[in-house]
Amino acid sequence: MKKNICIIFLTFFICAASYLYAQDITTQRINLDVKNMSILDVLRMLGEQGQVNMVASRNVQGRVTAKLQDVTVEQALNAILDANNFVFKTEDGIIKVFTQQDVLQQEQTEKLVSRVFFLVNSKAADLRQVLNSLKSPRGRVEINSISNQMIVTDTCENLKAIEEAIVVMDRKLVTRIYNLSYAQVKDIQAKLVELIPKQEGEVFVDVRTNSLVVRAVPETISKIDLIIENWDQRSAQVLIEAKILEVSLDKTKGLGINWQYVSTSGENAVNISAQLPIALTTGGILKVGTLTEDQYQATVQALESMTNTNILSNPRIVVVDNNEANILVGSSEPYLVTYIDKETNTQTQETKFIDVGVKLNVTPKIGKDGYIMMKIHPEVSSARRVAEVNNSLAVDTTQADTVVVVKNGKTIVLGGLIKDTDSKVRTKIPILGDIPLLGLFFRSTATNKVKKEIVVFITPHILRQDLDEEKKPMDRDAALQQALKEAAQKWQKWEDGVNAEEKTQ
Repeated sequence: MKKNICIIFLTFFICAASYLYAQDITTQRINLDVKNMSILDVLRMLGEQGQVNMVASRNVQGRVTAKLQDVTVEQALNAILDANNFVFKTEDGIIKVFTQQDVLQQEQTEKLVSRVFFLVNSKAADLRQVLNSLKSPRGRVEINSISNQMIVTDTCENLKAIEEAIVVMDRKLVTRIYNLSYAQVKDIQAKLVELIPKQEGEVFVDVRTNSLVVRAVPETISKIDLIIENWDQRSAQVLIEAKILEVSLDKTKGLGINWQYVSTSGENAVNISAQLPIALTTGGILKVGTLTEDQYQATVQALESMTNTNILSNPRIVVVDNNEANILVGSSEPYLVTYIDKETNTQTQETKFIDVGVKLNVTPKIGKDGYIMMKIHPEVSSARRVAEVNNSLAVDTTQADTVVVVKNGKTIVLGGLIKDTDSKVRTKIPILGDIPLLGLFFRSTATNKVKKEIVVFITPHILRQDLDEEKKPMDRDAALQQALKEAAQKWQKWEDGVNAEEKTQ
């Protein structure tokens, strides 16, 4: 008797210690660290920390050891109660904890009720599996395929949940066809499948026509309309203007370009140190800076005026936003690949090609603020034959990766990419050096190693043509044609009037 009174007292204490209002147990987060503590005390702690109302059955007994950090009240309850074969349910904002035996006894004593559900938009056989998972062990689900009816027998509480499920699943489905103009149907399908639960609709694709067929409830169709409208938009394009220069290094300019002063005299003198913020990236290989349009023109003119500067290429390429543009200034060098068949010990050779020269890969990403983020990969490579290894091809490469943010129309300058080239220099004494045989003593040939720096200027331009802007020229043309038509009609009336007066005279 005393034991029962104690349990009742603790149960009452759990309720009294909880706050008078209940919080959402799926969001309220708590910490719990207990060792061999009474489960009733643990429930009391959960009620206090989670600020929820809680009551336990008189049969809920035992001790708990647990350590939980940053979990929701619901997660803590599931972990503790599952480990001790207890269950809980929420009624009117109060969490009630029971033993498994309590639940079985309640279900056995609770009266069963039967209800008939008439389906309109779904087939009874299709819903049977779902409803079987919702019913209690004593419940049963029967179907009548001819009349498309479902007879469900269960407790009143379970019948409410089953009725709600039937209402959701038996909603009328709407079929909508979406013909995509810009987006790829496979990409859209993957996204929609994640958004549409199976019980709310289906998505079919036609790759040939790049169209989507969606069958879903009206509420879902309305959401898909907005999603498709936002996704199926024409992507903006970016015009990439690049200028690639090759500057021979000498003893007076350790980096080919003096990043302090491009030019110290003349009309186009530009103080780079004052106007060009330099930032070393990728281990100091690459130098990156920003130039305004005036600074860019002045810098390029200054470089072109140098005798040791060579313009390799001035490409212009248009690329869709968030796609990669590839530029190659160079050549494809052949090389042999030998395959050996171990079984027959035979050899086969295949000729392959590798691109060498100056490569530039640019991936622009347009921001909402008018700035463009560019992922840039410059690469400088040169090929040479290795006589010691069957005249094989060796490729020397200097490359770097950087990500920069530049305003629309501004110029990014990249420098610091160095490559080595062999330059043959022949010197001779005039006249004597041209004498056959004897001339060998009066002339000489030397191979010099020449270092060259590749400098790349990149200017991105956003090519965003909205539909409204495209309609304006059409509207102006239509207005002009209408004005010309009205003028012609007035002229014709005036001419007819003059002719009529001449006839009367």
